[in-house]
Amino acid sequence: MTSGGFFLTLDLPFRFGAESVDECARRDNVIVMPMSFFALDNSQDYRIRLAFSAVSPEQIRTSVTGLGRYVARRLGRELPSLVGGLLHIGLLRRAAVAANKAIRT
Repeated sequence: MTSGGFFLTLDLPFRFGAESVDECARRDNVIVMPMSFFALDNSQDYRIRLAFSAVSPEQIRTSVTGLGRYVARRLGRELPSLVGGLLHIGLLRRAAVAANKAIRT
């Protein structure tokens, strides 16, 4: 269990707004924050913020998998092919590295 927290931002290939937050939370049990909520223009419409605080590596994996399910649905893909894509862009790797650093401190 981490004693602190960390944040990651991720660019998506589609807009992620309030309706997306609701759907992702209800269907996949994951709440992420659209970066558009922090912007005065539409420059952040495709970016989300992932926040992890006082969670275990297993909870991080579960959350990233839930987000992967949501993204796969939005893209009309199956999750296994998307997970490979997420690994390719480094999301899971970045989350694992950040989690390991948080656990050690």
